[in-house]
Amino acid sequence: MTEALNAPRAPSDPTSEAIWVRRAIGLIGALAVFRLVWLWLVPLDLVPDESYYWDWGRQPAWCYFSKPPMIAWINTVTQALGFTTAPLMRTPAVLLGTVGLAATWLLARRLWGARAGFFAVVLGATAPGSMALNTLLTIDAPLIACWSVALYALWRALEPAGDGNASGAGNRTKWWALYAAAGLLGVLSKQMMLVLPVLALVFVFTSPADRQRRRSAAMYAWLAVPLLALIPLLWWNVRHDWITVQHTAHHFAAEPWRLTRGLNFAVEFIGSQVGVAGPLGLGIFVAAACGWRTVRADRRRWFLWVMCVPALAVILAMSFRQRVNPNWPAVFHLGGAVLSAGWLASAWPRRQKLWRAAWITGVAIVGIGYTLVLSLGPLGLIGHKLDFTRRLRGWEQFGADMGAIKARLEADGGAPVIVVACGGRQLASELAFYMPGQPQVWLWTPPGVVNSQYALWKGPLPEWRGARALLVVSEEELPAGLAGGFDRIVPLTEIHSTRKTALPSRIRILVGENLQTWDHGKPLK
Repeated sequence: MTEALNAPRAPSDPTSEAIWVRRAIGLIGALAVFRLVWLWLVPLDLVPDESYYWDWGRQPAWCYFSKPPMIAWINTVTQALGFTTAPLMRTPAVLLGTVGLAATWLLARRLWGARAGFFAVVLGATAPGSMALNTLLTIDAPLIACWSVALYALWRALEPAGDGNASGAGNRTKWWALYAAAGLLGVLSKQMMLVLPVLALVFVFTSPADRQRRRSAAMYAWLAVPLLALIPLLWWNVRHDWITVQHTAHHFAAEPWRLTRGLNFAVEFIGSQVGVAGPLGLGIFVAAACGWRTVRADRRRWFLWVMCVPALAVILAMSFRQRVNPNWPAVFHLGGAVLSAGWLASAWPRRQKLWRAAWITGVAIVGIGYTLVLSLGPLGLIGHKLDFTRRLRGWEQFGADMGAIKARLEADGGAPVIVVACGGRQLASELAFYMPGQPQVWLWTPPGVVNSQYALWKGPLPEWRGARALLVVSEEELPAGLAGGFDRIVPLTEIHSTRKTALPSRIRILVGENLQTWDHGKPLK
């Protein structure tokens, strides 16, 4: 009985399989084209995280204040290619999203056939969170692509002997190598990738059909390969007071627990996951993950269950203690989509109506989202409380305005003017991206304080000693430590922003004359 349950899927009608394969490939390709066109059709401003990581790309390193280096390296490549506008800069988000969706399709197809593969593509593409994933170039884009590829390769490497291409040692090595490569790149993308080899061990030690694998030294060696990516990250952190580790640990710090706060956090987290996966998508996943006996009896379902449910349960438990970011469990929804697709396809006649309701609801939600973005301008809703893109507006115009002031100062004084921001990393990074010529922008940080990557980079001295500076300040008072570095500070103007944009409510523009000292942060050694 166990052998039958763990056997590979039975072959189906080749004609039907080919139809579902064509549908899936066509949908993946059409989505990629649409998403690339969308970047140009609605060129929304970069969110602060995007511009921050873009600025990292101008100074390649092995690690950064809060994250591994992959997102910075991607930006380094796009900058070398001359991708200086927001749509071009975001192109990798679409490409990486397409890779992740294709790997999800391959895994579902391998496990349950081409129909299930198509279902997985639709579930992934109609999840509301896919809009942001394939528009914004943040660390989640490379992480999810790497996780998807590694998950598919891991299953192929762990398939029972005799399952198609996985039967030979050489073929199995091929899949282990793909897992290792994706895992290495994933660890260089985000710390969450370290969870995958742990979950793989949990699967091997809880799957009755995998008892013999537990004695395989080669399996342990392959699973551990992604950990090698920690070497440059740790080396960098050793030289910089373990700042990335300190920042990561900060995410798990919480105030003294109170029941009402914990319940509010948990409800907020669950609501965010409904928003990420969609109401019916999340509901189908919950239904597919239930039924302990059937899940444990089917090796395919157990593999996917282990790859998502335990981690989601841990994050849910954390949400009762602290606020959890909606994107933290994103990678675990990938296995959930495949599990859901298999659950639907395995009892197709009975679940056909549920499937129809799921895809119609998903398409409607995503369609409404895209339509709303397109309609905000014609309907006069830009900046309205219904405008969920407010965080992506205002920076381009602000950068152009600051560029005009800088050009005027340089024309009057006949010498270059440097740009100094004070009040937050988002101010510095957005100015760096959106000011004409994309100049170097320095962010002043109180001496000894390390709260962003800017505090680890050197200041403008000694190259710019004696220079004039355009000071862009969003703090209430101009810090004495910054003002004291100049002979004289001359106020120019103030900008008062409304809630219609992402800009701080009050920004003061000043000129610093004759820069002499710069004491800030804790620059790199």
